[in-house]
Amino acid sequence: MANNEMMNLNLTRRDVCDILRAITSVRIDFRNEIRDENISEDRREIAKSSLEMWDRLHEEIKKQLTAFDDAK
Repeated sequence: MANNEMMNLNLTRRDVCDILRAITSVRIDFRNEIRDENISEDRREIAKSSLEMWDRLHEEIKKQLTAFDDAK
């Protein structure tokens, strides 16, 4: 399977909400790290890139959860 192929996971709605909460926590940590004046510029750039990835995943999961809820 290629990395760009779609995959289905069997999760309860509660599991999906738990995943969203965990991602939110990770995003907050990266935002705090980006604002930290004591980290190196290289680390700040890595944190920004990581935050973008987690933001994208969070939004995609939220979008799918909303679609699931709307279909019920």
